[in-house]
Amino acid sequence: MDTPTSSPRTIETILDLKTGEQIEVEELLSDSGSEADIFQLRSQIEMQIQTGTVEKVCAFCKQPVAMRGRKRIDNSSHFFFVHPYNSGDCIRKSNSRLTAEQVRAIKYNGVKESDLHIKLKNLIGHYLELQLGTEQVAIDQVYRDAAISPDWRKPDVLAKHGNLQIAFELQLSTTFLSVIVSRTLFYRQHSIFLVWVFHKFSIDTDYQKFTQKDIFYNNQHNVFVFDQEALDRCGQEGKLLLKCLYQEFYIQGDLLTDKWFTTFVSIEDLTYDKDTGACYYKDSEKQRTELKAVLEKRKREEAAARQTTETERRRNEIAQRIQQKRIEDVQFCVDYLREYYRDHRDVNKAINPFETLDTEGRRMLNEQLQFTGEKKQFIADLFINLEKREFVRFICENDAIELDLNSVSWRHNTLLQYIIELESGYEFELYLGFIFKKGYRIEEADEKYIQKMYDKNWVNFSEGERERITRWATVNLFIRTKSKRFLPLLSRQMNFFLSIASLKQDMVMGFKFPSLKNVVHNMLEHRPQYSELFMRAIKTYNQWDRQVAEDRSGKFRKKVADLQGNPREQDREINPLVYELFPELDVFDIF
Repeated sequence: MDTPTSSPRTIETILDLKTGEQIEVEELLSDSGSEADIFQLRSQIEMQIQTGTVEKVCAFCKQPVAMRGRKRIDNSSHFFFVHPYNSGDCIRKSNSRLTAEQVRAIKYNGVKESDLHIKLKNLIGHYLELQLGTEQVAIDQVYRDAAISPDWRKPDVLAKHGNLQIAFELQLSTTFLSVIVSRTLFYRQHSIFLVWVFHKFSIDTDYQKFTQKDIFYNNQHNVFVFDQEALDRCGQEGKLLLKCLYQEFYIQGDLLTDKWFTTFVSIEDLTYDKDTGACYYKDSEKQRTELKAVLEKRKREEAAARQTTETERRRNEIAQRIQQKRIEDVQFCVDYLREYYRDHRDVNKAINPFETLDTEGRRMLNEQLQFTGEKKQFIADLFINLEKREFVRFICENDAIELDLNSVSWRHNTLLQYIIELESGYEFELYLGFIFKKGYRIEEADEKYIQKMYDKNWVNFSEGERERITRWATVNLFIRTKSKRFLPLLSRQMNFFLSIASLKQDMVMGFKFPSLKNVVHNMLEHRPQYSELFMRAIKTYNQWDRQVAEDRSGKFRKKVADLQGNPREQDREINPLVYELFPELDVFDIF
């Protein structure tokens, strides 16, 4: 027995052969209004069946349908459509195993057999045949790539215009998006341009069907209509003219709005997009996209403008807090430096007072210190008088503090020349490291002075000459160390680097030994962690044969054999600096 919610309708969609419209049964019966309207419709359909003037048929089998009804248990009426007695088979009558795609195809092709559909496609084909430059007009013919290809379509009209193949598909009723997309892809893959044609179209979006929207939104907002007005224009012009409805977009206030325009176009007036296979008259989508970008940019600018005051206020507030913190940090650094100058033993050396300073903070600190300005002489006196050594070390080792050491002079000598002449070898090397850590720049006067040191002392006989040539080599090692980060390493390993320089210059530098033989023995004995590098230097600077020749006791050969037979672990830390100072050793080859 039927219940109020039972009796599902077997026939859900019928086709109006006169208009070509597919009608959903649920909508038809609900829109018919009163019971009187429904019963009048029942009689009208039955009369058409009996007189052979059928208009309403099954969307799948195209056979006539009749309206039936019964009472539900709640005494309400339930109406539905059925196939008349003795009608042929239909997938809606039997247990069909067709796929959903096959069912949609049957339903879609059913619309194409309506009287209106047949009439319109024949008219389109007729006026295409009248058009100059158009040939091979085919109506309702199967198109496939090859005779045995399983992939095919049967366009309503297919024509060749110039070097373009154009398919015309009439769309008189709703269909699934999958049908639209599958046809679009098929024609695109076969380099055929597709024109969807409607019989009627409303510019009122509320009355537009999903099928229509699926098509015109994806065709640059262009719609092609073949109605009576278009047909009249075809008769006047003697060629196919379609009514084209398209949207023009414009900005109104803060909104992107549109307006519909109508014109009549022939196939020569259209743009054919090879990438998408679409045909359109006006590229409204491009206009919409451009105006949308303009509107979005304007909205962003307006939003930014509205926030400017608040953002600026917050920015100023933050800037003030940062500046106040910066002032406090700078003052802390100044106080720390004063305490360090007074007595370095009283300060906490575990902290770095400069680590919180940004670029502006460093500028403020140096502006307050004036070590490159008003207090330049104060700094010069510290170097010249060798005073406050730990303070000098501290300010030279911290990049935050600016010093102009090239402006320091003593009796017309540069600061470098003054340091070279210091009596103490320890102070010479110490202060030499200070000024190079602080970025001292070698001047022309310095170059001449250094060259003169070598010219006068290269003989290296007296104790004074040995000391001068050692200082010459030491200064050159500092000059050739381009990376400041290597300077502490250079100072720590100066003795070893001077031994390499001694081999290169073929003279003892930095040692009190009488000959290079003693330097070689000393290095191999006491610096085995650098033995591979040192032996490479002996060979590179052509000292090997001499060492062998002078090795009367065999100590050199014995030591070399021991190092080669029992290799010591090598310290590679100095290799990058060796490469910078002595690139000819090709130090990276022994990593």
